[in-house]
Amino acid sequence: MNPVQVTRQYPAIKRLLSGILFLVVSALPGNVSDSSAEKLLSREYRLKAAYLYNFAKFIEWPEETFPNKDTPMTLAVLGADPFGGHLSVIESRTIKGRKVRVQYFKSLKELEFCHLLFINAPDSEHLARAFNALKGLSVLTVGEMRGFSESGGMIQLLKRKNRIYFRINRAAAERSRLTISPILLKVAVQ
Repeated sequence: MNPVQVTRQYPAIKRLLSGILFLVVSALPGNVSDSSAEKLLSREYRLKAAYLYNFAKFIEWPEETFPNKDTPMTLAVLGADPFGGHLSVIESRTIKGRKVRVQYFKSLKELEFCHLLFINAPDSEHLARAFNALKGLSVLTVGEMRGFSESGGMIQLLKRKNRIYFRINRAAAERSRLTISPILLKVAVQ
């Protein structure tokens, strides 16, 4: 089945892809004087920021993770921020009727409750400590480190031939009591 057939058969996938495209286009800078490599990296993380936003749309959290109707949807980055300000576009949006809040944490000691956590770990030891700190919490973990999903991360962002894909670790999500939409599972790579 080609991409056009998939989006006709599954309108939710079309909405997911349209949402990503909208965020990428809306975040385009007006006047960029960066080098070509910096521009490519900037575009890559603008796209990855859009993926984070759209992942949250296709995840169901346990009811108790939102103590009241005004509790915001919190997206956070643990470690160095590779997004270069592109997450600020997400902060002005809503997900499932909830305002989006973006937070940045340099260490596990600072880690407060969040709903989606992008983990930028420098090595597998730091990654293991992050997963251990999140044990028992309903936090969607996303990362791009090699072996992220095999180590217990829920969504691993992959780059192949200048395209961004993602792999989902369903077992890790289920252990955290998160429900991933079948639509998102369908577009993930194996």
